[in-house]
This record gives sequence, structure tokens and C-alpha cells, in this order.
Amino acid sequence: MTAWAQAPQPTPPPPPVRNSVLQLQQTPKYATNLALPTIADDTFLGQDKPGPYILTWRNFQSGGGNPVQIFVDGKLLGAGMYNLDVEKGELIFQNPIKRTQLVRVRYGYYLGIATKNPNATPAAPLTVSLAALGIANLSMTALPTADTNGPRMVLNLGSKSQLLGGGFSSQLNFAPDAGGQGSMDGVAADKLGVKLGYAAGNAKNGLDLGFLRSGKQFASSVGKGLGFGDAVQNMSLAGRMTPMQWLGFNVGRTEIRDLNGKGATEAQSLGFRLGGTKGTPVANLLRNTENKTDAKGLLTETITEGGDFAGKLGGANLVAKRNEAITTGPDKKESSALQENLGLNLNAKGAPTLNLNRVEDTKTDVTGFKTGSQVEKGDLAGKFGGIAFNAKTNKSRVATDIKNVKQVTQVYQEAYNFAYAPKNQPNVNVSRNNDFTINPAGVRVGSGSDKAEFASKFKTGKFSVADLVARTLKVLTATPDKKQVEVETQTLGLNYTGAKPGVPTVQLARVGEERTDATGVTKTESEIIGFKNQLGPLSLDVKSTSADLVTADKKIFDIEQQSYNVGYGDGKKQPKFGFFRSEDERKQEDKDWFGAVASRYDVGHQIGSANLAYQLQQNTQVAPDKKETEADLATFQLRLANGPKRPALSFTRTEDDKTDAATKKTEVTVNKAELTSKLGAADAVVRTTQAETNTPDPKTTGVSQETALSLAAVGGAKGTGASITVTTGQSETGAATEQKQGVGVKLQPSPKVTLSAEQKDQVITPFMPDGKTGLVKNITSLTTGAELMPMPGTKFTGAWQSTEDGTTRVGITQYGAALGTDKSAFQFTGNLKDRFALGSVTPNVAANLDTANAKLALRPFSGFQVTGAYTLNPEDPAKQNQINALTRREYGLAANLGAIQLGGTYAMNEYDAKHPEAVKAGTATFGEYQVNLGMRFNRYTNLNGTYKNTFFYGAGPKGLQVYTFGLTHNVGSTMNLTMGGSLTSNLAVASGAQRNEYKAEAKLGVKF
Repeated sequence: MTAWAQAPQPTPPPPPVRNSVLQLQQTPKYATNLALPTIADDTFLGQDKPGPYILTWRNFQSGGGNPVQIFVDGKLLGAGMYNLDVEKGELIFQNPIKRTQLVRVRYGYYLGIATKNPNATPAAPLTVSLAALGIANLSMTALPTADTNGPRMVLNLGSKSQLLGGGFSSQLNFAPDAGGQGSMDGVAADKLGVKLGYAAGNAKNGLDLGFLRSGKQFASSVGKGLGFGDAVQNMSLAGRMTPMQWLGFNVGRTEIRDLNGKGATEAQSLGFRLGGTKGTPVANLLRNTENKTDAKGLLTETITEGGDFAGKLGGANLVAKRNEAITTGPDKKESSALQENLGLNLNAKGAPTLNLNRVEDTKTDVTGFKTGSQVEKGDLAGKFGGIAFNAKTNKSRVATDIKNVKQVTQVYQEAYNFAYAPKNQPNVNVSRNNDFTINPAGVRVGSGSDKAEFASKFKTGKFSVADLVARTLKVLTATPDKKQVEVETQTLGLNYTGAKPGVPTVQLARVGEERTDATGVTKTESEIIGFKNQLGPLSLDVKSTSADLVTADKKIFDIEQQSYNVGYGDGKKQPKFGFFRSEDERKQEDKDWFGAVASRYDVGHQIGSANLAYQLQQNTQVAPDKKETEADLATFQLRLANGPKRPALSFTRTEDDKTDAATKKTEVTVNKAELTSKLGAADAVVRTTQAETNTPDPKTTGVSQETALSLAAVGGAKGTGASITVTTGQSETGAATEQKQGVGVKLQPSPKVTLSAEQKDQVITPFMPDGKTGLVKNITSLTTGAELMPMPGTKFTGAWQSTEDGTTRVGITQYGAALGTDKSAFQFTGNLKDRFALGSVTPNVAANLDTANAKLALRPFSGFQVTGAYTLNPEDPAKQNQINALTRREYGLAANLGAIQLGGTYAMNEYDAKHPEAVKAGTATFGEYQVNLGMRFNRYTNLNGTYKNTFFYGAGPKGLQVYTFGLTHNVGSTMNLTMGGSLTSNLAVASGAQRNEYKAEAKLGVKF
């Protein structure tokens, strides 16, 4: 129970302040209780904090006829200035109480109900001066105690005087009843507390002496109340001297003896300072020796040696700090602790820059094992003539010993780069990068690379430039399973670029790659030829790649890849024609070709307000077993733009034909039409869609049709309006017929509020195997919703949906919130769908699983973003009313560092054990992580790469590893060239040759 401050009472003033805890067996005249409480008066000094201050009693009376009165320096505090917990007997003030302020608390309690607090705040002592004896003062101090024997009395004789040019102070305290009030037992020295001090000189030259003794009975009864502490005898000496401005030293000695026989400590210190004058370095040296003796007389010695140096030597800045403590125990075994920091910086104008740094914070136990961290860093950068170089190293060691489990982790990082790049001359670049970690198991993990590149640019004519590039790259990767993969690539390329329209661009390249892993060596030799030119409205882009692949198991493959891209016109002044064809054919030695061929034809033209477009895509794929699949997609589109007095009309027809390896054909034809017109103040839109599907399965073969009419009108005020949409449709397959209707209304009474309602009716009539119709199912759903946007960047949504199919009825309550925007420092979005069966229990999964998702993004500063997401039981977008029993957690990080973009995500998915994906994989949990890197060389050229790994927990070597690489170069604002490739490795495939799938592509984009 907590009692707040009572308002000041207007009736008689409180009794005088007492300087001890008093229990007065009397009742105030103004009390009205029939049973009279005992009155307690607690008095104590503040502690420079609001609290808590512990009272003598807890569980006492408060309120009504038993008010609690609290005074600070005699001033009664009003309501709200403190908080009092009467059950605990704890008092907390609104503001800190200074050590010089006196607090008095007056309250009543009943014996047998209230109990004493064992750790009550010490009561304030009361000191009375008795006499002045020359330079000394005699006084007596009464220290309140928690027992009922009354306060302890202490005689004090203190003095301050000048002695030999310094100040001398003394304080002698004698507590005759330190053993208990009225007790004279014990030795007088045990009831005595003595403090002596002498101080001479200043901060540079001086001497300090000190002596303190707190007798055993004195310390236990009154010592802490007078600032003496435990029963010890302490002697100290400290001296310092600065004979010259650049030289100083100090000495010190301390002896501490426990009067209860618990041991003693002796310590000596010696320190020197050299330098420190203006413009000169400064060095400090220190040595400390400490000997501790325990109650059994066993000795422990600790020697601490250290120092620091800081200064500038020529163009170098040097900082050094070292502190080492060596402890020798009673068993003569040594342990040590070392802290060291060394730093060197060389940054002279016109000279290379050098930075060296070593930091160590370690402890060595009696067995010689060193725990803690050690870090060594260095970097060197400079330029001589046309050669620029830089080198960086980082070596660290972290060791731990937790519950006698010793672990050591070491990190080695190094980067070296030499570049020769004179103007109008060939460029040479050589680099090495290593990043390896030796884990606690002693296994090296990480990667390293060596790269050398030669590049030269020269003119080959008045309107052309040639670029010659020769590059070698070697990459070594080590994994925790002690496997290593080494990939060595040599590239020789020549690019002939036209600097004037009509002059072609030619690319020639030869690439050799050798991959070495546990399975053996895989070699690939590739030759690349490219040609590109623009002649008026005609554009041509051709690329051919020939490669020889020798796998680790000595299988030989021939790879041929070609792409052709021809374009004519812009579709406005003249018709637009386009043709693209890509071929990727592979052949194993003594076997037939396999691969894929893709073609695309484009035709487009604008006639007045009409736009015509036609596209045909043809794809053929042949597997190594000679099985062939085909896919054709044809699209025709007509658009008539609207005008002041005519509606807008669009028509699209899509024909999608696929033939699988078993020559089974699937045909899907879709016709879409849309009419947009103005009806008075309303906008009217009519959409109709017709689809025809022919498949080998009669159950999925059929036709469907859907029509939608929408009317939208703007309200009288800005941001208001209303709309209504009516839909109707039907479909028929070999399995069932379906008819559906719907109507939706949306109202926006204000720019911040939107209300909506929608009803859908669906009738499904199944066909039985005997040709008869089955049980007709009528499905009705009603949805109402509201959306509130109280301020920019903030939106709240809510919706209620009820679905009934004649046998079950399911209700869904949906809540949503969105805070912040894509540019704000904080952004949150969340949705919850609460599903439940209405009426009776149903086994339908949709009625028993709730769907929830939340996303959080933090952007503490520009170019940096941290994201997190949580998803529970998401809906399958491809299947209506299908819910995946899945929990997904995702974390992401993205950083934009100027020309470099870094990003990565990690996600973990947990399926229900009976989910088809879990049964298929053999495990219910799988994860994935992805790392993205992008580099912008200039405003026209961008490089990007992605690594994605999908893995399964506890299911053996399963999952996918995907590497992608892409380069995009913009030529002005109308044309861009994109080249890229990918490597997909299926870990579930045992064979290395069949595990990996390689893809490469080149695209030319033109804006008309």
C-alpha cells in the first residue's frame, strides 16, 4: 500500500525536533482513534538523492486520525512532494535531499502490527561544543541507535595548526560506552578513534602524512557514523618533487592493518615524469608494489609496472601506454594482467602516410593461458610519380575461458593495392585481399584474392577508340567444413568503340576459368565476340560466345551461346519493328546437343490517337534426354486515347501455348476490353474479360467471362467522393460451373476517412463422374471496412468479413496500422486477421488459423536502414482461402555509402510439421540469407552482384546457392546495355556437373 503526502494540518504545531529515534507513549490531543498508536519520530540527514530512505518501522498507520508529518529543515512538506510506502517503510522525495539537510518524519504505529526495518537509515547525530582549549576544541556527540538503550556518547578533541610550514590536523574520539550503554568493559584503545594528518607544499612539491586508527568497539558501534569505517589502523605517506620543469617524481607508502586479525596490506609506489614542456614529448613511469597478508599469514604479492609516452618526433606522432600487473599467490604461482596501447602516425606533407596501432587487454592465469583481446593494425598509403600504393593489415586474437572451456579465435585481414595510372598511358593495377578467421576449432574460414590488370586506351582512327584489358584473378574460399575452393580466371578483352553515329562497336574477349575443389578441377575456356551499330532508325546488336567445359569427372562439354537483336523505327514517325533471338546450346562429347532457344518479334505503330502493338515470344528447350518443351506467347494490343468528346478504349488479346516433354499441349486465350467515359460528373469504367483454356485434363478445360462496371464521383469538398462497382461473371470447366456476382461501395466523407462495403455471391455446381450434377454450393461473403488517416504518414484500417457456404460460417476481423513513410527515420506497418468459426466448430483450416504480419524499418541517418519483419500463417496468393501454416522472421540491413550500396537479409521459416513443404524437405525449418553489393562507377555505369543461400535445418545437404552478377551501362538517356549472369547450385544433387546451372545474358534497351 502506498500513502501519498497528507495536506498540512491546521491544528496544533508538531513537537520540537528530536535528534534521535524516540518512541513516545503519548497520543496527540487532536487524535480521534479509540486505540491510541505509539508515536515514532525518525530524524536523519539527506544523502544527495531523492531516496529511498528507510524508516525505523514498516506497516504503520497513516491517514484519517493518524497523519504522517514530514519536515525538511523544519519546513512541513505538502502533498505531492514525496511518496511514502507504509508497508515497506520507504520514503522517496520528489527532489534530492542534500547531505546538509535534516529530515524528520513523525508517524504512529501499533506494536504487534508494525515491524522494525533491519536496514533503517541512520539517524542524524547531535554534536555539542563543550570547551575551547587553545588550538583544540572539546565536544560531545550523541549518535542515535536502533536499540532501546538510547544514543551512544562520544567525546571529541580536535585541532588544526601550522607545523613546519604545513598544516597539521588531529581528531581524537573516545566512546566510553562503545560496548553498550553503561558498559565500561574492554581496553580503552578499542574505544578510541584517531585521525592525524599533515600536508605541506603544493601539487608539484609537497608532502602528505596520515594516520587513522579505529578501535574494534569504536568501529562497530559509532565508527561508521563518524566516518571512520571498519576496525583498522592505516598509515600513509605521499611525497612529490619537481626539481626541474622537465623532471618530476613522486613516492608513496601505505600500511593497513585489520585490528580484528583479518590481515594486513602494505603498498609502495614510485613514479617519474620526464619532459612535458612546450613542444617536447612527455613520459610517465610508475611502479607499485602491494603485499597482502590474510588472516592465516599467507602472503600475496602484486607488482604493477606501467608508463605512457606521448609526443611528436619529426613528422611522426607517437602514443604509447602500458600497464602490467603480476600477482604471486601464496603457492608461488603467478598470474598477470596486461593493458597496452601503442600508436604511431606519420603524415608529413608530400610523404607517404603510415598508421600503426597495437591494443592489448589480456589476463594470464596460473596455467599460462592468456584470455582477452589483442589487436594489431597498420596501413600505409602513398604515391611516387605515377604509382599509387596502399596497404592495410589487421590481426586480432580473442581468447575466453568460461567454465574451464578455453576458446581462441584469430582474424587475419590484409589488403594491398598498387596502381600505375599515368594520363594517356596504359594503366596497371595489382591487388591482394585476404580475410580469414581461425575459429575455436582451429579451422581457417574466409576468402582471399589476387588480382592483376592491365588496361590501355588508344585511338584507332578519327572516330573510334579501342580499349585493351588483360586481367587475371585468383580467389580462394575456405569453409568451416575444412573444404577449399579455388577459382582462377584470366580475361583478355578488346573493345572497339565508335565515337560517331554509324561507326560500329566491336567486342572481343577470351576468358579462361579453372575451378579447384574437393571433387577435382573444372576448366572453362570461353571466346566472346560482340558487334553493335546504329544506322539511322536501324539498330543491330549481335553477341556470340563459344566455350569448352571440362568437368572434374573429365566430362567434356561444348557450349555455344548467341544473341541477335535487330530494331527499326520508333513507332511514331514510322512503324516499329524488333527481333530478338538467343540460343544456348550445350553438347557433351559423343552425345547430342541440348539447350534452349528463345525468339521475340515486336511490331508497333501509332495512327492518330490509336496505338497498335503485337508481340510474339517463342521458347524451345531441349533436355539432355532429348525431351523437348515449347512455349509460345502472342499478345495483340489496341488502344484508343480519350478526348474531350470521345471515350477511351483498349483491347488486348493474349494467346499462350505450351507443349511439355510428353507432347501434351495447353492453350490459354484471354480477351480483355476496357471502356472509360464521362457520365455527367461521374467517371464510368466498363471492363470485360473472356478466357478460354484447353488442357489435356478435361476438369481444367473450360471458358470464363467476367464484367465489371464502376462509377466514381468527386464530392463537393476537396478529397471527398463516392464510388460503386458491380461485377458479374461465370465460368464452366469439365469439373464444375461457377456463377458469381458482387457489388462494392466506397465513401470518402472527408480526406482522412474512407468507408467501404462489399458483398459477393458465388454459386458452384460440380459435375460428377457419371455426368450428373453434384451438390450445389452457395458462398456468400460480406465485407465492411474503414480507413483513418489522422495525419500524414499515419493510417489505421479495420475490416469485418463474414463468409458462409451453407455448411460452415467463418468470420474474419482485420486490423491494420501504418506509421511513417519510406523516408522517415521510423516506419512501421502491421496487419492482423483474426479468423474464427461462427456457429459451430469446423475443421476448416481457414477458420482456425490467424494471419499476422509486422514490418519495422529504422533509418538513424541518411543512407542506412535496418529492417525487421514477422509473418504468421500467410495467405497463399495463388490459391483462394488457402493459408500456409508458417512462421517467418526476417532481418535486413542496407547501407548506401556513396558509390557503394551494401545490403543483406536473413530469414528463418518454420512450417507446420504436416505441411507439404516440410514433408518434402524432411524438415519443418529452413532459412535463407542474401547479400547484395552494388557499385556506381559513374553516372552511366553500375555494377551489382547478389549471393543467396537457402538451407534446411537438420535435413542434410539440401538447398540452393545462387550467385548473380550484372553490369548496366547507359548511353545517354535513350539507350542502355545490360550484361549479366548467374550460377545456381543445387546442394541436393550429388554430382558437381549436374548440381550447377550457369546462365548469361546481354540486353540492349532503347527508349522511344
